[in-house]
Amino acid sequence: MEFHNEIFYTILVVGLLVRMLPQIILKLDTVDSYYNLTAAKQIWNERKIPSTLNSFLFKGTYSYPPLLHLIISPFVGKQKIPPTQFIGILFDFSSIVLLYYIISQTFGYEVALISSLVYAITPINIIESFSVTPRPMGWFFLNVFLLTVFFSISHFSILLLIISIFSVVGILLSHKMAAQSLFFTSISISIIFLIIDYRISFFILSSLPLGIISTIIISKGFYKKIFCGHISILRYHFRQGNYKGTKKFGNPIQILQRIPWLILFPVVFYFNDFIDLTLENSFLIIWGMFFLIISILWKFGDNYRYLVYGIIPLSVIFSEMILRLDFSIFIILISSVLILCFFRLAYFFQTNKTKRLISKDLLACFNYVNDNKNIQRISVVPFSLSYPASFYTNKLIFAADPSPEVWEKGKDYTGFPSNPNLLSFVVNKFQIFTFIIDTNDQNGLSLKSIIQKSPSLKSTILFAQGKFEIIRLSHNIS
Repeated sequence: MEFHNEIFYTILVVGLLVRMLPQIILKLDTVDSYYNLTAAKQIWNERKIPSTLNSFLFKGTYSYPPLLHLIISPFVGKQKIPPTQFIGILFDFSSIVLLYYIISQTFGYEVALISSLVYAITPINIIESFSVTPRPMGWFFLNVFLLTVFFSISHFSILLLIISIFSVVGILLSHKMAAQSLFFTSISISIIFLIIDYRISFFILSSLPLGIISTIIISKGFYKKIFCGHISILRYHFRQGNYKGTKKFGNPIQILQRIPWLILFPVVFYFNDFIDLTLENSFLIIWGMFFLIISILWKFGDNYRYLVYGIIPLSVIFSEMILRLDFSIFIILISSVLILCFFRLAYFFQTNKTKRLISKDLLACFNYVNDNKNIQRISVVPFSLSYPASFYTNKLIFAADPSPEVWEKGKDYTGFPSNPNLLSFVVNKFQIFTFIIDTNDQNGLSLKSIIQKSPSLKSTILFAQGKFEIIRLSHNIS
């Protein structure tokens, strides 16, 4: 027992290091992070969940699951940004602990240790945990729910039912993709287990409605807004596909890039018979295969993100199978898992070490804008910097929040950096006279070229630092 614990603590240290060190050294960030930070900042300032986010010119109803925003709002409100950068890592790290405990009680310590190791170094959940988004929180609560259902097969108790109910609350208040994954898997598993063992179906079908009711009560009815916003987003993706307007099935190569040890399953099958189809293993197979299949067949958005929800069951099945092999083959396969995962992570870190969204030069531009009382509205080119601008400045940003009803409106005007007529329209209609431009970006270069070549566009460079310039246009452009 003590020996197993020592190995597990080592796995935890490894899992923590591969998550914490890259974030400390590289300070990885994403566009989505700054939307969440902006929402958290407003929640802290107003001390309530907002009806809309004030930072954006194109405003929609705030219908985002607010749990992450509420948790990080005290840190954001006091300008203590670093702790928020590790919120995703905290929840993903908690999934490792949860996995080890449940599997050790069900399949024993050996399977639990190998499963925890495989999960701890799988690239997709490590990479996804770097940004300040609710994804790791969502998949943690979904892991809690499904592992609780799994554990109830052999250890049913009222306490497990209560835990599953509150995990549903956590899912619904944290992440919309986790919520739809909850419903998809719950329905699928319930239907299949009506034939295999109806008790599991009863457990799920009891937890789900009680969890929804509890969510409505705890959120004081706000979940109704979340649900309506969720339906609106699903309609958008069913109509448009991803945000680039394309509908594509999942690419198996991309799946292997994100979970590289999946490529070893054929080798495992070659040397081994399939695992025994106990109730527990049947549950894991349905759970894991469901998300593996949907990550390929789903073409209405980011299908690869479903992969992370299936890592736990797939890692347990993989661990069960390799532990039945000869020791030499087992060592080769475990070594292969380590090599594949660490090479993939090394490649990711190498290609992203210079891709920081926010630089000191850009922060200097944001500070200049904040200090200038004559500037009330700004546009940032490229538009990917709009969410950082909404967080770091106190100005109105020419951008749309992520709700579909306004996303389409804002998208209609995004072509102005290369369209002189549209630029004039945007300036006059929306009173946007100040632009922060990245002069190394193609859109930034196009906009600057239009301004310089057009005799009717009188401009002044208010501030410049590094590759960024703040340009002010004159009023009433014809």
